[in-house]
Amino acid sequence: MTAAIKTARLCLRPVRAEDAGALPALITPMISQWTANWRYPFTTAMAEERVAATLADNAAGTGFNRVLTE
Repeated sequence: MTAAIKTARLCLRPVRAEDAGALPALITPMISQWTANWRYPFTTAMAEERVAATLADNAAGTGFNRVLTE
């Protein structure tokens, strides 16, 4: 797995399967209106599917998806 990218102000780490649990609460109507692929309501099942696809892309070397943690 690729290491996190850290600076003095933030940390970008690789996506993990457990990240799916936080996504539904983050995708509000206000966020959803500005995104083409993140519909509201965003369910846990949708989050799990999105994270699984992201992990597959990263594993195949076709993605570079990160989570901002700081």
